[in-house]
Order: sequence, then structure tokens, then C-alpha cells
Amino acid sequence: MPTLPLQANTVVIGAGLTGSLIARGLSAAGDSVAVIDKGRGPGGRLSVRRTDSGSFAHGCPLSTVSAWLQALPREPLQALGLPDSPGVDDPRVQALPRHLLEGIASRFGAQVVRIERAGERWRLWDADAALLAEARRLVLTAPAPQSAALLAGLQPEWSRRLGALGLAPAWALLLAQDATRPGPDWAKLASPALRVLPQDSLPEADAAGPAVRRWVVQLGDAHSAALLEASPAQVLDAVLGLLGLGTADFLHSSAHRWRYARVLDPLPEPALVCARSELAVCGDAFAGTAGAAGPMADLQRCLASARALLDVWKYRTLAV
Repeated sequence: MPTLPLQANTVVIGAGLTGSLIARGLSAAGDSVAVIDKGRGPGGRLSVRRTDSGSFAHGCPLSTVSAWLQALPREPLQALGLPDSPGVDDPRVQALPRHLLEGIASRFGAQVVRIERAGERWRLWDADAALLAEARRLVLTAPAPQSAALLAGLQPEWSRRLGALGLAPAWALLLAQDATRPGPDWAKLASPALRVLPQDSLPEADAAGPAVRRWVVQLGDAHSAALLEASPAQVLDAVLGLLGLGTADFLHSSAHRWRYARVLDPLPEPALVCARSELAVCGDAFAGTAGAAGPMADLQRCLASARALLDVWKYRTLAV
């Protein structure tokens, strides 16, 4: 039986941090909101991968998310349903976008390939020409290349600017090992472009099982770009080979590619907004500040972009 299209006053494409903040802000102000994302669930680079050997924060480090949240004023934290000092062990931090989208109509595993303006409504279609959603207002928070493709025939200048942005990919290795074994000799990697992030602050999948140590190994821009089209198995072999190890030495070993991990040259404005057609584009591709870089700056740009749109649309629920 075909799935009925979502009907809302505002539809947000993308359930990462920016899309979740916008949807939460609009919903808190009484707006009818729906969210669509091609992934299996919300989160984007803030998502946590759960495996039989435990959980992995394989995108933005949870310590960075926690520090960013703690730097916010108390009132916005309360408005987002968070404690005054959210730590990495707080499940609301570990699943921040999911927490923000609680109670908001969301559809996952649905990829929007075409948008059109029909009268006073926006219509969103998938690759099978099935109607996914209709709404009066539309917000795009997908990665810049994906938003650029959707806008090509509607806002060509916006599409050109978004399509011209430089982006860096990132590979992340997720590794788990029996805690009774000696851990890998990470010094053998000997490269500042490889970061090893222990995952001890995340809950294990089976508390009654054997003790497990988990790590996320993040490859830097150059390494990730060189291996952009490699398979996960090839990336694992390349990195574990430097340690003199193989996948058989781990309880869990996998690799995840973030094709659009980081915007190198974000646009200076916090968002693109067309009042006439009630269309907006937001995300970490905006609110660029000279010299700002790194995961903390990425999170701050997401917040600044969401806040700017809510301000333009006269919603003050994220007045940080």
C-alpha cells in the first residue's frame, strides 16, 4: 500500500543538527512541521552507530557536542529539553537530533530528488515519481551539493553558489576489541592526520557480556580524499596494516565514509531565504567566519543558520 504524502505547513529536508533545530523551533512555536531524510534515522554527523560490540560516535565527537552545548546560555538549553550541563553520557546528547525531533512527524529512508512549486504549495518527489510531501514552506538543510541539485531549475544562482563550495570527505574506522587483550599500538600510525577517539563514554550494547574497548579512528582531509572511492574493506586494510593488524584482531571493524563531511569555505550569510516563495536553505554551509574551523565551528554554524531562519520567520524559540 503506497505511503501517504506528508502534509504540513513547513517541510524540512534533512534531519541533521540544523534541520532538527529548525523543526524543533517551529514546532515549539505552534507550527505544523514535517521532516524528511534519506538516512535510516536522524543525526547526520551527530549520529551514533550501534553494533553488537557497543556504540560508536563516528561523526562529530560527543565531547565536542557536549562542550558546545555547555557553552550555550541556560535558557536555550532548557528550551531544547536539555540539562544545564549536558555530558557525553546523557542519552539526549548521544542522540541530540532524535531528541529534538521527538513528537515531530518524520519520514526516513526517503530521498527527495525533485521539488516543485505548485500554486502556493511545495511538492516533493522521490526517484519513483511518488509524492513524498506537500507544504506551504520548504527548508533545505541537506549537504550543499544535494541542495544545489534540487534548486537548479528553481533558484539557479543559489544552486551555482552552493555547487561551487569546496567540501572535504572523511573516513572513520569503528573498532572494538576484547578489553583483556593488549590494545593496538596507536603510536605506529604516527600521523597528525589520524585521530584515535576512545569510545568509553558510550554505553556498551550488552552490559552482561565481556568488557570491550572501542575506538573511532578518524582520517584527515588528505587521507580521506585519497581514499574517497575506496571500499570500506580497502580503507580498513590500509589503516590496520600500519598497525600490523587485520580485521580478525577485532570483535568489530568497519569503516564509514562521510562524503560531505566538512565545508571548506562556507558562505558568509547565515541562510538563503526567499520570502516570495517561502523557500529557505540552511546548514553548516552558511554563517562562515574568517578563521573559524573544526567541529565546534561546524556546530556553531548550524545553530547560527537555524537561529537566523527562525528570526526571519519571526520565531524566537532559539534566541541564543
